[in-house]
Amino acid sequence: MRILKFGGSSVGSPARIEQVISILQTYFDNKIDIGVVFSAFQGVTDGLIALANEALLRDNAYQGTLQSLRLKHIDAVNELVKGAEFQSKACDETEKMFNDLKDLLHGIYLLQELTPRIMDHILSFGERLSCYIISEALKSRGIDCEYLQSSELIKTNSSFGNAAVDFSKT
Repeated sequence: MRILKFGGSSVGSPARIEQVISILQTYFDNKIDIGVVFSAFQGVTDGLIALANEALLRDNAYQGTLQSLRLKHIDAVNELVKGAEFQSKACDETEKMFNDLKDLLHGIYLLQELTPRIMDHILSFGERLSCYIISEALKSRGIDCEYLQSSELIKTNSSFGNAAVDFSKT
C-alpha cells in the first residue's frame, strides 16, 4: 500500500482538487492500493485560528468569519461532488460539522476560555472537512474509497497543542 499526502496548496481550490482527483483516479484504474491524507483547504487553518480568537475576544465578527468558511466548503461540495444524491448527503454532513463548530465557538464566546485542547479540536475541523468532501467527490465519480477520521487510527498523548503519537496505542 502507498500513502499519499496532499498539502494545503494542492487542495487550495476546486480546480486544484480536480487535479488531485485525476492523480487518484490513475491509482484506482491501475488497482494500486493507497491511503490518502489531505490537509485542510488552503487558508482554512488560519481561518479557524482567527475564528477561535474572535470568539475568545467576544468579537461578534466570528459569526461572519464562520459563515464565509462554511460557504467556501459548501461551494467546494457543489463543485466537486457529482450527482444530486451525493451532493445532498455531502452538504448535510458538512452542515453538521459546521453546526458542531458553531457550538464550540459559542462556548468559547460565552466562557471566554480557549484551552489548547479546544484549539486542537477546532483545528481538526479543517482536515476533517477537506477529507470528507474529497472522499465524497471520489465516491460520486465511482472511485471506491472510505473516509476515516485520523483520530480513529492515531492516538496521541495529552500534550494539547504539541501532542506526540502514542505508537503502542496507535
